[in-house]
Amino acid sequence: MYLLLKAISTQIYTLNAKVMRFLFSSYDEKLRIYLRTIDDSDKRIVLSELMMEMNLHGTVWRTIWIPPFSNVPAVEEDSNVYKMGIAAGTNGIHMISFNRCSWTWDTTLCCLDHRGALAYGIDMRVNEEDQTYDVATCYFTSHTLHVFKMKP
Repeated sequence: MYLLLKAISTQIYTLNAKVMRFLFSSYDEKLRIYLRTIDDSDKRIVLSELMMEMNLHGTVWRTIWIPPFSNVPAVEEDSNVYKMGIAAGTNGIHMISFNRCSWTWDTTLCCLDHRGALAYGIDMRVNEEDQTYDVATCYFTSHTLHVFKMKP
């Protein structure tokens, strides 16, 4: 399988093994989801259709599913909306939600406290009791670890 990407990729995830979708994050500030299909003529696997493209206005360094699991739709097959935490380079930290039926997305929460510093890593945990998120982020250029709570 070959795909000429529009930019250098920083991460690749398989969204759903059954439907075969891939999520790519990249240096060009965009997160993309492609549909994977099989070419019947020679049985090659091809990334054929760009399902969704999100511009986060900062290099998409790291992403994390909220709650964290490796194959999102396999765990919550009934849910059409997924959440993801993103370390978006010099544009801070974002939590986005996207709908896998309509292929729309929006920013749920963002933290720009260290905007300008290179947000390089992210981890998040959901607090079920008070419906907040514990967030830990790290910044490459300022050598900073930032631990905080986010409330939707």
